[in-house]
Amino acid sequence: MLEKIELLRSKTNDYSVLIVWLHGLGAPAEDFKFLADNMSLPENLGVKFILPQAPAQSVTLNGGMVMPAWYDIVGLDRNSPQDIDGALCSLKEIESIIQSEIHNASSSVKVFLGGFSQGGALALLIATRTSHNLSGVICCSGYLLQDATSASATNQIPKRKPSIFICHGEEDDVVKKEWGFKAYNDLKHQGI
Repeated sequence: MLEKIELLRSKTNDYSVLIVWLHGLGAPAEDFKFLADNMSLPENLGVKFILPQAPAQSVTLNGGMVMPAWYDIVGLDRNSPQDIDGALCSLKEIESIIQSEIHNASSSVKVFLGGFSQGGALALLIATRTSHNLSGVICCSGYLLQDATSASATNQIPKRKPSIFICHGEEDDVVKKEWGFKAYNDLKHQGI
């Protein structure tokens, strides 16, 4: 079970919106507490934020250094091998968090999933495979894992195609903005 930060923005203990936000490679979950702290929300809208912490693992790209990572990254070239098995393990962990929240909620909950960089890539992977009815997905400076939309890699078809928002910084020197455009085009081509 992943460690996580939970932040409730509600006048009561109830919430109707769940936002799960996934951090990027090497970052702590707490880096994104500012989202919950600074988001302007209607007073009557109960929102729960969950910021899961990726497990610490060796990352090939960074010389085997151990750091928070949703999956291993071998290289920054789009043709570098990708750790789909590791990403699928993280997918299961995030789906478990979502399932637990849906099960324990006192009323119907709209679920939004978002992430930055590697977390954004994982959010897009989850959007292509989850059995949960996601209301929306946000990917900031992320990319689509190469096998995310292939028929052979997809073991579940989403019950509902969520709205997906992809954005990318103009000066991102790690994740190329072309990868964000490619993610958009690949998802559109797959009808997601």
